[in-house]
Amino acid sequence: MPSGMLNAGITAHPNSLEVTRDGTSTITFTFLLNLPEIFHQIFSPQSNYSAFLKSQIALPDDMLEAELVRVATIFSEQTVILNTSGEKIRLQAWKLPEKKVLREVFKTALVVDNLADNEIFHVDPMPVIAKAFAKYSVFRVQLQLPSVMRPIFVNLKNDKFWLTNQIPMAIVDF
Repeated sequence: MPSGMLNAGITAHPNSLEVTRDGTSTITFTFLLNLPEIFHQIFSPQSNYSAFLKSQIALPDDMLEAELVRVATIFSEQTVILNTSGEKIRLQAWKLPEKKVLREVFKTALVVDNLADNEIFHVDPMPVIAKAFAKYSVFRVQLQLPSVMRPIFVNLKNDKFWLTNQIPMAIVDF
């Protein structure tokens, strides 16, 4: 099973997604994401991970809030959901953790990152929820998620699979 590596000996839970259809035209996406690593990939991928975490912890509330908004926008723009008629369905109503909770997770990630390399530790993934609202009934879609989320384990009622950089999209039946 693929998993992300933060640095030698420190692994992250793999990102995961549960997809459920509510009625015939609404789809709920319940993600469990390693947000410190995703924020690092989005905002400063070339920087040292510990230095990045320290900078995030020190951010003023308004700047951290702006980053949360930017992440939701990136997730929305880079998630591709196409129904069988070719209609693109946007993920909306993103519910990311509050900035106070996110800041605490950055602090935990920093502590974990500074632990001895010969021990295995992890930061628990954080819940992120979004919904897709289609104009018509949805029974099959093509799904592609942002690269910063991959690899990601996708769980549906009738199917389970990985989306990776080598397999970035899948056809999903409800």
